[in-house]
Amino acid sequence: MYIDKDREVGQEGKVSLFHTSVFFLICLFFTCVALHWELKHRMRFKRRIKLKELSAEEIRTTLADFEHLKTCQDPIVEHFVEKHPMFMDINRLWLINSGTYWLKRYRREANRRRKGQ
Repeated sequence: MYIDKDREVGQEGKVSLFHTSVFFLICLFFTCVALHWELKHRMRFKRRIKLKELSAEEIRTTLADFEHLKTCQDPIVEHFVEKHPMFMDINRLWLINSGTYWLKRYRREANRRRKGQ
């Protein structure tokens, strides 16, 4: 236990309400910034990539190529973008980090087409 000569024992763990409030506001600010960034890129994805206009083969190859990217068989994202130029305008970092979002949409579209046939 640390004992400071100017403080009594037990005072070192005291939490300031001001510091807690400032930390909360900082966290809130960066949460809003991250949410804005994510929503901006999701809108860009929806605007640029029309899933209903893609063929079933394009959807399958995109899913397979992203699986290769994810499993590090071909770990360079630029190779993925070269194979699928529709992702050229999409942020590379968002493409990898938000893979669950757009992969879910691709898989849903592939399942919809499989059931429709």
